[in-house]
Amino acid sequence: MTYFGEFTQNNDTIIAQAANLAEQAATAYKAGNLTQSEYLELCANLFDFHTIAAEVTDMVRKDAIYAAFQAMIEIASTL
Repeated sequence: MTYFGEFTQNNDTIIAQAANLAEQAATAYKAGNLTQSEYLELCANLFDFHTIAAEVTDMVRKDAIYAAFQAMIEIASTL
């Protein structure tokens, strides 16, 4: 089962890469290889929109990334 599956195939590489890394972190957390605090810290780093926003100049793309990151934060916090 994938937790971030709807985002891993996104056309935007920033969203897809973050989702793939989050999926790996979620799998490691569920397997007991990461503590909850380690998992949440990793996700916080992955979904740091301010770092991404500094590199992206297209406002439409920024909005799409922001929305995807917010949705993935919600998913991560429920695991």
